[in-house]
Amino acid sequence: MQRSDVEDWRSDMSLFNIGFVIFPDLTQLDFTGPLQVLSRLPQSATYIVAKSEAPVPSDCGLGLVPTHTFANCPSLDLLCVPGGSYGVVRVIGDRETIEFVRRQAGAAKYVTSVCTGAFIFGCRRVTQRTAGNDPLGLY
Repeated sequence: MQRSDVEDWRSDMSLFNIGFVIFPDLTQLDFTGPLQVLSRLPQSATYIVAKSEAPVPSDCGLGLVPTHTFANCPSLDLLCVPGGSYGVVRVIGDRETIEFVRRQAGAAKYVTSVCTGAFIFGCRRVTQRTAGNDPLGLY
């Protein structure tokens, strides 16, 4: 292949959309560690998504600034939900965040989490499981 063929091929490729859902009291390292690695993927775009454009405080007080909101986030190819003790417990009860995660997870090629972020995917409203099949029935 000649250089122009490769450039044409690359220009025809759509970007791989990577999204991180951030929420108050998430564990900063659970977010910034994967962000540091995944943001370097070639032919990708990274989205930091929250309910609003307001800075989101991590569990250590660091303010995190979203690039997109639930309302204007494109479809994601990879969804990552960080952990955070108190933050995750609160998110499990937040219908708007759970609905956004459910919708994006349903279309994403890769659905990932870090540490306790996995509990958000176990939430009945995300997985649409019945009480008899729900391993996290308390949530």
